[in-house]
Amino acid sequence: MGKILVSFLALCLISCSSGLALRFEMGDMLLPGDRSACGVVTCTHSYSAQTSGQNQDDVTANSSSSGISSLKVYTGAVGGRRLLAAVTLQQPSITRVADGVKIEGHLEKHAAQLRLEFFKNKDCSAAFTCELLSRDALGTEILSSNELQQRVPSSPPPKRDGVISPAISTQLMMISQQLSLFENRIEDRIRSVEEKIESKVADKLCQLEARLSTLNNATRLAARDEIGIFQNFLSEQKQHFERALAVSERVERSLNESIEVVYRHLNQIQNLGSANCTSVGASDVSIPTKTCTDKKNNSELALGRKLLEEFRRLELATYNSSTDTLALSSLRDEISQTNALITSDIKPISDLLMPKQCTRGLVSFAVQTPFPYPVIRPNRDSGLDVPYLCDQLTDGGGWIVIQRRSTGQEEFYRDWATYKKGFGSLAGDFWIGNENLYILTNNKTFELRVELKYKGESSYAHYDKFSVASEQNNYALDVGHYDGTAGDSLIQHNTHSFSTFDKDNDKSKSNCARGYTGAWWYHDCHTSNLNGKWGATGYAGPRWDSLTKSEPATFTEMKIRAMDIS
Repeated sequence: MGKILVSFLALCLISCSSGLALRFEMGDMLLPGDRSACGVVTCTHSYSAQTSGQNQDDVTANSSSSGISSLKVYTGAVGGRRLLAAVTLQQPSITRVADGVKIEGHLEKHAAQLRLEFFKNKDCSAAFTCELLSRDALGTEILSSNELQQRVPSSPPPKRDGVISPAISTQLMMISQQLSLFENRIEDRIRSVEEKIESKVADKLCQLEARLSTLNNATRLAARDEIGIFQNFLSEQKQHFERALAVSERVERSLNESIEVVYRHLNQIQNLGSANCTSVGASDVSIPTKTCTDKKNNSELALGRKLLEEFRRLELATYNSSTDTLALSSLRDEISQTNALITSDIKPISDLLMPKQCTRGLVSFAVQTPFPYPVIRPNRDSGLDVPYLCDQLTDGGGWIVIQRRSTGQEEFYRDWATYKKGFGSLAGDFWIGNENLYILTNNKTFELRVELKYKGESSYAHYDKFSVASEQNNYALDVGHYDGTAGDSLIQHNTHSFSTFDKDNDKSKSNCARGYTGAWWYHDCHTSNLNGKWGATGYAGPRWDSLTKSEPATFTEMKIRAMDIS
């Protein structure tokens, strides 16, 4: 106790598949405020390892129909695993910092890699699994995996020389247990401060440094000033932590002194029992004298009083020393001081991490697993009271995502009331809600961008004006001029009302929403149907006529941005 020991971890590979490598590089155990990684996990796969024994013609032939579908890294044992990172054909690249883990990865047809840096000690002692999903030359899916377990070598408990008198062994054991409780209390307080400071500070520092290179010069200088404030703050936390360690070291010394006193008195009693404590009777009998027995009893009583005295001295040394109490009190107040600093002195960084509006040129570090973009939680002044995604990267950023379909896990064949309110998950597929669209576009001029994927190719359609009318006007659509690469498949829906299967507002004699399993600004009936049934063909899926004809797109995303009106 009193020092942080670095344990040597024994690493063992449970299984291995050809070409799939899982490696763990161990760093130093971290003190609070450290920004270096305590460990790095790298999962790599390349077809060069699997085809080293084949000639080049065979490799080329196999490669034409084979490839990597996904590469994933999990933590935890089988049955309780948790996904840490993944690259797939749908998301072939990833760069993210969240929850004390920095993740980088990429996937190509015949090579893939995931690299994870860990900044929390508990993560660096976990078990990891790397899984590869690929296809062979015949198109058959193959699942390969590597597992990495870590165990801390056990060591025998320290032994102490000496003999404990049976008459007081139970009492000594009870007192030793109570003394151990004092040690545990100090350790728990130090560990609590360490974990809470790590979770509140380490992530934010990593996110700031990871994104610092993308800022312009003015923003970079401002961010560096804020990092300086954080570093001063960490220096103060380190001082408090060192004071806590000093307290624990003093408690440890007091414990050792008390134990030495106990053993010294035990030896005195044992010596008293072995010398000058018998009277001579028969040649083969020794009878204790009354005087000797009284002396031994008095010595045992004196030992009990001494133990109690040492116990109270240790208690006073731990809790009533003014210096120690001040240090421990500072530790108890640490978390409230941290919160106060974050909300006041470091408010500019809070604004960077938790923006309240989605605007062009916005720089935010708030991307968190599993969301594809930062989540904006607006304030009361924005008029919108629901969280939403903000695309910061596309064409200068500032895009509010109003519809997204990438997995097909969300049902979009919904009624009028559901489309009015909105549905789905920001981490997957969703519709932001027609009433929210009306609130957003009622007082400002917005532009619309529609992004699509079809047969592995990405395209977009841009409209220089977009708004939705009120519910009394059936959330009618108003779009402007088109430009882009996907073709214009929305202009024919302009001025038309929104329709669902239970509220038919289209111009057709039939119900377009029922006939094409969707909800849209149908006319008679549609040239686009992005809320159609996922994967459906025959004009019933999420199609864009100028790009996909009657076939469904494999990815759709609609986003709007406030126009700069000068």
